[in-house]
Amino acid sequence: MQAPYDTGLAADVFAEAKNTFNWLIGQLTDAASGMLTHDRLEETIVEQGRELQRQLLQAHLDLRALRERQQAHRWWGPTACRDRQGRRPRPRHLPDPADGG
Repeated sequence: MQAPYDTGLAADVFAEAKNTFNWLIGQLTDAASGMLTHDRLEETIVEQGRELQRQLLQAHLDLRALRERQQAHRWWGPTACRDRQGRRPRPRHLPDPADGG
């Protein structure tokens, strides 16, 4: 079994999802929501629920990537996440300034 994630770090990456969840609860407990039709209320929950799911998944993936980088650093040292020139790898969708792009 893998070690549990650092809870302090987990709180940081999940902050946006927690804010969305709390906002949704605020919307549902607000007196104005009592005036919404059932279909509009359901639509709001579905839309914000989808956004919450997206944020939760992204936070989990961010946390996983961070853990993997930390593990690589422990296994191979601080140069593990660098290329041969000592630069950190850039995401493929971003141009490399060293190539003039």
